[in-house]
Amino acid sequence: MRILTVAEDLDAHGGLERAQLQACRELRARGHRIDLLYTQPGDLVSDWDLIVERKVRVRGYRLSPDSPFATGMGVIAAAEAVRQLAPDLVYLHSPYHTPAIALSRRLSVCHLHLPPVELGRQDRFGLRSVRAFIAVSRSTAEFWRTQLKRDPDDFVIVPNGVDVDRFRPSDDTDRRSLRASMGLPVERFLVVYAGRIVPDKGVDCALDAMRLLPTEEYHLAIAGTSNAASFGGSVAAANAYGSELRSRYSDVPASWLGHIDDVSQLIAAADVVVLPSRWPDPFPLIVLETLASGTPIVASAVGGIVEVMTGALAANLVPPDDPRALAERLRSLRGWRSRTPQLGLLGRKRIESDYGLAEMGNRLNEAIAQVGARRGGPPLLPRMRSPSVA
Repeated sequence: MRILTVAEDLDAHGGLERAQLQACRELRARGHRIDLLYTQPGDLVSDWDLIVERKVRVRGYRLSPDSPFATGMGVIAAAEAVRQLAPDLVYLHSPYHTPAIALSRRLSVCHLHLPPVELGRQDRFGLRSVRAFIAVSRSTAEFWRTQLKRDPDDFVIVPNGVDVDRFRPSDDTDRRSLRASMGLPVERFLVVYAGRIVPDKGVDCALDAMRLLPTEEYHLAIAGTSNAASFGGSVAAANAYGSELRSRYSDVPASWLGHIDDVSQLIAAADVVVLPSRWPDPFPLIVLETLASGTPIVASAVGGIVEVMTGALAANLVPPDDPRALAERLRSLRGWRSRTPQLGLLGRKRIESDYGLAEMGNRLNEAIAQVGARRGGPPLLPRMRSPSVA
């Protein structure tokens, strides 16, 4: 099948961009031919070039009230580009790309990575043309089903997957070497946050929790950058937020590492990873990557996180926006490798069982094949098996 996937700029802002690339890589490995529509180049261009046959740059996919004529012409041009590429299926990863695709009148499926926010009239118009939806978690599917008033059978659950060869447990020698290479303290209990530096992700909550722990025993490493999309498109506001955090928490023992290309090494260096999200995080890759690395993760009990961290792993779930609960959980994990080394093995087995890349690719391939087989029929996807609950 020839599949056209649609993206904005080709930068790795967060998990969504990496998940889209990985999904298309898995589809390519299963014999599909991949084309790409995009608006701006970025640091993932070379990765995309390895898997796409044709790459077409367009101006945009939806109207902006600030420049309706120019953006309207952009939408028309994008729709024409889709018609010229003539894919068997348009594989969307954002509901806000649907207006242009609806005008192209090509069969489309939308992979939902984020919960719904404000949808305009043009978005609802575009989404009505989508044949079926793939959601990364049950909670995400339910959010969207309620918002769009679609039948439950229009949704299929395909959780993200992780490369268990790249993300794997490290030993003490590796951890010490990695910390030294990154300028991180070798002897302290190292807590890692890796993700976007935005209010929704609760970075400030992690910093508040660190204030409640002995400074001579704990250290926080923060990897990531602020992105303008989380601040109404303002680069200045995004940068100001990161600067304000550094200033406000200058007393906290923390290393601000900025953007890191290979987060696997930082996770391998960690004693524990934190994800204190405030919003209903749909299915964050960092949870899978951390567990695959044999490292505990302390995360907010929100969104799709609770669908992964079940059974004994649920002990590391904390309420959102609760620095004290986060600090207490971190305190309880100090020395876990000597006291309860099975914690690492437990997470690793959970990922190997249900969230490997091969499993994700097979589920996705089945979903795509089902949509393609129903061309001209009703928008329908049979429910598929979700990962088991431990």
